[in-house]
Amino acid sequence: MVQLTDRLCGQPVSWGINYLPGWGVQLSADQVLADMRRAGLTATEFQPGLFPAEPETALRLFDAHSLRCVGGWAPLVFHGQPLDDVVAEFAKTATFLRSLGATVATIAAVTPGGDFDTRVELSEREWNEVLTGLDAVSEAGRDRGIRCVLHPHVGTAVETPADIARVIDGSDIEFCLDIGHIFCGGGDPVTIAQQLGDRIGHVHLKDVDTSIAEPMIAGETPWAAGVYSGVFTPLGQGDIDFDAIFRVLGEIDYDGWFVIEQDKRLHEDSPAPFDDVEVSVRFLTAMGSR
Repeated sequence: MVQLTDRLCGQPVSWGINYLPGWGVQLSADQVLADMRRAGLTATEFQPGLFPAEPETALRLFDAHSLRCVGGWAPLVFHGQPLDDVVAEFAKTATFLRSLGATVATIAAVTPGGDFDTRVELSEREWNEVLTGLDAVSEAGRDRGIRCVLHPHVGTAVETPADIARVIDGSDIEFCLDIGHIFCGGGDPVTIAQQLGDRIGHVHLKDVDTSIAEPMIAGETPWAAGVYSGVFTPLGQGDIDFDAIFRVLGEIDYDGWFVIEQDKRLHEDSPAPFDDVEVSVRFLTAMGSR
């Protein structure tokens, strides 16, 4: 069994934090970070719009809560853009993340102004631009001490099992195993994890309510609406086979972070997000002791 002690990380979206307009009630950085420590987490991922954009100020905030920042989100438009411009944009993000002490950037192949509610279809030329761009930003990340991992994500260019297979075959980039997005993109997370093998460089843990996910997979429910309806549950309360997931991670000797990322949208009467995070931490602690 994979060892989990001191490798549990929080993602602020588990507290409903999102930079998309109109996403829902947004809590303060102090509340989110205090909750992370209270739940027993030791790290966070950087969240734009929640944490300070000035490195020294952000580091003081993390230090005040005895948390470290280990990674951050890097949405990039690869298709239809000059490659040099894409790499230059990412280089700024990588330099910023490294200044926080982070070592991982989760890359998403997005569209301009994309809200993740619409399937992205690319031409052959655009696919070539994406694949070339992924390798280029990976190299730029390595040069700056940042490990780039591609995050399959609903509503981006890499969403379905076929998309993931195309990247596996056409690029050398590592992956963020995001269980929920893989499932909602129509994939089986265990099968995809086996296909990725030692190219798994980062893990986002979600559990899934399949009764809500199935109409999302069929294109009947948009991404944001599915999240609002609670497609992602606390770990252990949905339909994901975590025993099988952790067996795969054990087979490849995965030694990275386990990020609890239960995407949420909050309204004024929503239950405290901490309660769900605490359930997820207890579930992972129990798994790690087996």
